[in-house]
Amino acid sequence: MTFRDNIYDTVTRRYTIMQVDVQEAQTQITTLIDKVKAGEEISFAENGKVVAKLIPLSEPEGEIPDLFDEKLPKESRKPGGMKGEIWISPDFDAPLPDEIARPFGMID
Repeated sequence: MTFRDNIYDTVTRRYTIMQVDVQEAQTQITTLIDKVKAGEEISFAENGKVVAKLIPLSEPEGEIPDLFDEKLPKESRKPGGMKGEIWISPDFDAPLPDEIARPFGMID
């Protein structure tokens, strides 16, 4: 593997970011995640150009809530609450012109 290892810079007193080729990262993702958990930042490169960065979270995020979980608070919505603030064209549901419908396969 051709990682650029972290090097402590005595001038700026900080670590440089490890750079990994995307192809190499695919086979080493578990190792890379362990390094990030330990506080390191890793950048991913394709053809020598950085395309993504993997950084540690400042605080654990916890579980991602289920959007369909009944325990989540529901905001009350009132019918007509946007009356006078939005406008819908009377022909909003009219058939699309052929030149628009054809690329979407709506007509032959």
